[in-house]
Formats: sequence, C-alpha cells, structure tokens
Amino acid sequence: MKTMNTRIGSQPKNTGGFTLIELLVVIAIIAILAAMLLPALSHAKVQAQGIKCLSGMKQLQLAAILYADDNSGNWMPNQPEGDGGGQEDWVTVEMDWGGTTYNGGPVSTNWQLLITPPGATTQYYSFFQPYIKDPFIYKCPTDPSTINGAPRVRSYAASQAVGTCFAKVDAGPPTCVYGYAGGPVTGQWLSGANSDCQNYGYCYQKLSQMIRPSPSYLFVFGEEHPDSINDAGFAVQIASIGLGGDWIDLPSNLHNGGGPFSFADGHAETHKWVGSLISHLKFINGPSGNDAAVEPVTGGVVTSIADQRDLNWIQTRTSAPMNKNIPFPYPQ
Repeated sequence: MKTMNTRIGSQPKNTGGFTLIELLVVIAIIAILAAMLLPALSHAKVQAQGIKCLSGMKQLQLAAILYADDNSGNWMPNQPEGDGGGQEDWVTVEMDWGGTTYNGGPVSTNWQLLITPPGATTQYYSFFQPYIKDPFIYKCPTDPSTINGAPRVRSYAASQAVGTCFAKVDAGPPTCVYGYAGGPVTGQWLSGANSDCQNYGYCYQKLSQMIRPSPSYLFVFGEEHPDSINDAGFAVQIASIGLGGDWIDLPSNLHNGGGPFSFADGHAETHKWVGSLISHLKFINGPSGNDAAVEPVTGGVVTSIADQRDLNWIQTRTSAPMNKNIPFPYPQ
C-alpha cells in the first residue's frame, strides 16, 4: 500500500485569489465599458420614446380621419370654447396647472376624461372616444410636466387652421369669411392677431379643400411644448415670415431638439429644429393651481436666420395666404 507523506504545519499554496491590482484593473475595465454603453442605451431609450410618440400621433391622425369619414368628410370640431356660441374642441380636457378641477382633482391629470364621450354628464371629454380607448395615446412619454407629482395627460394639439365650428362664432359670409356653424374653423391667429374674422389664410373644413398646400404638407396634430400647451388648438401666424416674425404657440423640442407632427395624408414625422430659440427652449413646469399656460420664452420673436427657418417650416405647413400675390415660402 502506498502511503502519503505529509509534513505537519505546512499549508497548501493558494492560487485562486485576485491581487488588489488585478481587482482594480477589472473594476476600471467595467467602468470604461459602462461609460461606452450608457450613451448608447440612453440613445436607444430616446429613440424608443420617439417611436412611441410618433405611433400615438399616427393613431390620433387615424382617429381624425375616421371621424371625418363618419361625418360627411368634415374634420373634427376644433374652435376654441372661449369664442362664443357654445364652441367645442376635439378634446375639452385643457392643460393648465391644476386651476381647473373636476371631482376634487385637476382636470389636466385626469386620464379618464380623455376616453369620456361627448354628451356625458361632465363637460370634459373627447370627440375621438369612439376611436381611441387608450388615454395614454394622448401623452408623449418624454413630456415631463406634472402637478403635485401627477403627470399631465395630454401633449398634443390640433392645427388652428384645420377643423369645423361646432356652432356659430360670427355671422359668416359676407360679414366674416369663417365662423358659421358647421363651417371651417376661423384660424383666428393666422393673420398675426386674434381675430375670428381673419381673411388672411385658408382654413380647412374637409380634406378636399387642402389644395394650398397639399395634404402631405398640412399638419393636423403637433406636440406642443409642455409650458405652452393649454387648449386643444395649436396656433400659428403665417403673416410675418421674416426676421421679427413671432411664434404664437410653441412646439415641443423634447426629441433631441425636435418635435413630432402628423399630417392630413396620414403620415407623421419628427422635425429637428435648427434655431436656438426652439431647440434650446427650457422646460419650466407651471406653478400648481395656476389656470393658464406659462411662458418659457417671452414674445417668441425670431432674430436669426436659423430661427426664421424654423418658423417658416411650421408656417408653410399650417396654411397659405388667400392672396396668391403675397410672398410666402411654400414648402419644398
């Protein structure tokens, strides 16, 4: 029998551990890899949010098209409620900072109201309720606005130049070009002043009226900056197209300095802003209990060629002057 000779007091040599230097090297490598991966992961998250936002836009656009199909080709009601005659917006759930309440809570954080049909006991509802059952479609995932920690429920607004008047606003022709019940919206900011009798730019009651410009160049829904959004309309003036021209409502810049829009032909896209006025617009988040929008920029006047390009982009996709002799940068 073979015997094993051992020496009392001897210990086997440990060859399985890390030295301190080796451990620090491994930690450094992990830190470098994390630094390389985190921007890619962050970019992927932003891309995923952008895709989800565009998907919501397309579903809103589809709802608008379905509404028109069910209503003799007429686009949805889109005349601000404050313009008299019992007007109706396509969605009456307005975005303030908690000043408007329902059942003891802010209207602007109440998801249920977005899927409440017209004619319900509450005055807050959406005309798209038959077509959209998921209220989260109305909210962009990048929208950070909250009231006392609760997210506001809507990020999108409809072009002031697209839609119908639910009831009479003004006498209609010949007193006013627009403003009669069942007719096109008044486009009250197109001329640069708040007027329901403006006769500067076209308003569109039906898809068939979208000739200047064509449906592929006319936006119906846009994501509005969280500090700018209030009612259901997205106001744009088309009269001042050069330096010194100003923004009325402000678009979102939450998608890497860009904002998404859907168009009358059904497509949606995110436009990258090139000027600093919009692309670097900061988010303020309004004071709790306020019943109005806050102003992230005073005046919104363009003072650079880049800012002018941004303003012209949305102007040319909102409407066009009725007078064809007026200089206007038609979309390319």
